[in-house]
Amino acid sequence: MKKLILILSAIVLLFWKSYGITVTPGGLESAMEATDVSTMTDLVIDGSVDARDFHFIASNMTSLKHLDLTNAKVEAYSGKEYLFANILNYGANELPVGCFAGMPLETILLPNTLVSVSDGAFAGCLSLSSISIPESVREIGDYAFSGDLLLVSANLGSGVTEIGDYTFSKCVALNEVNMPAVQIIGAYAFLGCEAMRVVDFSVDLIAIGEGAFKESGIVSANLKECRGLSVISAWAFADTKSLSTVVLPETVSTIGEGAFFYSTALEKAVLPEGVAVINNYAFGSTDQLLEDDFLPSTITKIGDYAFEDWHSVVKFVIPENVEFIGKGAFKDCEALSLLEAKPVVPPVLGEDVWENVDKTAIQLEVPIVSSAAYKNADQWRDFFFSGSFVEENIDYSKVKFTVNDDIITLTADAGLKGATIFDLSGIILVEKVVSSPSVSFDLSGYSAKAYIVRCVCADGIVKFIKFGVK
Repeated sequence: MKKLILILSAIVLLFWKSYGITVTPGGLESAMEATDVSTMTDLVIDGSVDARDFHFIASNMTSLKHLDLTNAKVEAYSGKEYLFANILNYGANELPVGCFAGMPLETILLPNTLVSVSDGAFAGCLSLSSISIPESVREIGDYAFSGDLLLVSANLGSGVTEIGDYTFSKCVALNEVNMPAVQIIGAYAFLGCEAMRVVDFSVDLIAIGEGAFKESGIVSANLKECRGLSVISAWAFADTKSLSTVVLPETVSTIGEGAFFYSTALEKAVLPEGVAVINNYAFGSTDQLLEDDFLPSTITKIGDYAFEDWHSVVKFVIPENVEFIGKGAFKDCEALSLLEAKPVVPPVLGEDVWENVDKTAIQLEVPIVSSAAYKNADQWRDFFFSGSFVEENIDYSKVKFTVNDDIITLTADAGLKGATIFDLSGIILVEKVVSSPSVSFDLSGYSAKAYIVRCVCADGIVKFIKFGVK
């Protein structure tokens, strides 16, 4: 009976072309010299291996589908020949660059002592369906799994803190990614991952690289708890045709160029107070954002073409601290009929901000104190002025001022950081940076009878006051 079992086992091993072996570093080739490795489909390796062994696998085991390295240890190797990517020195506990690239692997079990999955390690493995990264791994290199068309799931161990550039790019079937401790997501890491729907972002996340989720299938980006995140990088969520909701943490201050460009399903964007810059093309061609006042009051700059092609938007609110609006920012927003501009001083405008838009058909509402300034300002004067709203930002309890002939003195209980004097057309006349309770200006060199002053209090509160001189 025992003899029969041994015979049957040998038949099974022959059928599956499977092999198990214990090796020392660099010894895999000699240990298998009597074996037809070109037809081998299954391999279990115990012991220690180095870059020479990986090179032997990549060069000779062209039919290998299942590789078990669970009990193997990767040793360092320095040689005189280039084995992978023109590299002579290979680190311990690291997979060599591109070591399994293009192989027909369907499954692989990695050593639990591994610390790094190097660049391109599994790139173009067209049959690989899943990957589980050991807890020992700290980083996954650039292009590590790029182009793995059948990869459905990736379980990144709790030790992985960084995903490299293009790591999972063009993994079109990838729909499940577990990355509980990832702090850095590299540029274009999930580019073109069409099947990806839900991503659970780690609370430790501090950086999303350029184009990280571009052209992916993600439907929601809830980053509210990622309080180490300060920037949404350029093109990070561009061309995400299913993205409908974005919630950003209170730490974000900048929306990068094209960050949500052409995300045509985007209906809700929660931007926190503190966001100061909306860069070029940031929300261009989205057109589904329903909130007319989704921009926080802290916005100071709106970049070129930031909201172009919002063909359906009817009302838009420009927050009170906006100082600059870039070229073509509202290009082709032809349905716009009401524009509420809250800045007391008309924002400086780039070239043709409302290109292909009939401004005479748009009702412009501005602060009462600023009517003349907007009516005299380039591009602003072309709108239809039918009325103004009351500016709530004028709070004389925060800043007191006195006028004595041509001298104006401003005093704030909390202290002042600075003040700027404008004429009614929005031109800066004089500006001072201070650190004191009060500041004075001599306006004897100016002929205007009325001015607007912008006060920046020590507590960060900004107040606008309109005053006249005799």
